[in-house]
Amino acid sequence: MLGNNKEKELRIMKKTFICTKENPLHCQIGEEEKTLIDEIVIEGFLSDIDMIILQEMSNDHVLRVIDMSGVNELSDESCYLEYEQLSFEKLEELYLPEHAETFPFAMFIKCDRLVNVDIPESMKQLSEYTLAFCPNIEELYVPSKLRVFEADCYSQWNHSEDTFLAGSAKKFVSDRDTWSMRDDDDDLYASDGVLYRKRMLYRYPAGDERSHFDIPEGTDSISQLAICNNKYLRSITIPSSCVKFWSEAICCCPSLETLVFKNEKFSFYSDSNHPFDFNDDPGPHGLRKLPNLKDIYLYAKDPDEVSLLFDGLYNMENVVLHVPCFCADKYKKHMITTVGYEGGILTYKQESYGKRFLRIEEFDPIDVFGEEK
Repeated sequence: MLGNNKEKELRIMKKTFICTKENPLHCQIGEEEKTLIDEIVIEGFLSDIDMIILQEMSNDHVLRVIDMSGVNELSDESCYLEYEQLSFEKLEELYLPEHAETFPFAMFIKCDRLVNVDIPESMKQLSEYTLAFCPNIEELYVPSKLRVFEADCYSQWNHSEDTFLAGSAKKFVSDRDTWSMRDDDDDLYASDGVLYRKRMLYRYPAGDERSHFDIPEGTDSISQLAICNNKYLRSITIPSSCVKFWSEAICCCPSLETLVFKNEKFSFYSDSNHPFDFNDDPGPHGLRKLPNLKDIYLYAKDPDEVSLLFDGLYNMENVVLHVPCFCADKYKKHMITTVGYEGGILTYKQESYGKRFLRIEEFDPIDVFGEEK
């Protein structure tokens, strides 16, 4: 029986493995070592099987630091794992390969303890599901040239919005702080801790402690899962320039009480084929999982312009909808399709806004916000 001090010493063990295709990590590491290694350094080759071993070591044992900065060769096999297996429960620090241009493994999702991540400047491609829902990363540097590819077929670009970095970080940083005027330049950049791609709001940091966020005027779109998993935000203002929304653009913000939409109309896009379905609510939704939402202010005079925005908002009966002057009757009569379950069967119902919202009231932007439309 080991003494208490000796056992503690073993459980904070750091070890370096130099790996090759012929002698990969999973062939070198012993079963007992898996339970003892607190910090692991891997150099040379890394395979998808090795990634599974590392994930098991973090979830089942004590592994909290993974340093892959010295990896210079990656498996060319697809690593398509079940999404619920991708979290690293005890992981606190992560260092990706320093000179690699791509990291094809769809890993590091829902890592609540992860506080430090190093994405090297050389990295050009990451999986669409990488580093999603990791809200405690202190400051996440994102290379401007970084792009996203699909986890199950990374030879194809994912042109739709994705889950990469969704619901993550306390602050985003980059080498740029504004968009380029060039039409062919869609590099990422961070401004005031928020990540953008050209004029699109790409990711709002989940750990940012601001209670209010005014999306900057000039922003023309909000990506899928752009403002997600933030527990501090109480109000968000969307500018008149923002005319494009993706599904779940604003979701899973438990403290959010007020939304102001200064845009009079917008186009709605949906890509609901991502793994984070939040356990219910099928179909595309603009807003979702906002349990304490109380007020929505709309500048749109025509309810047809905002219909899909509310399809996933299942607490509408607690929300007051504020609409422009002389538009209340039009909104009250407007029909919306609501999705629900009865006896385990998916159902669709047609109901009017007037029956769904707590109240529908008219407002004047000058009186309420002190500014003209």
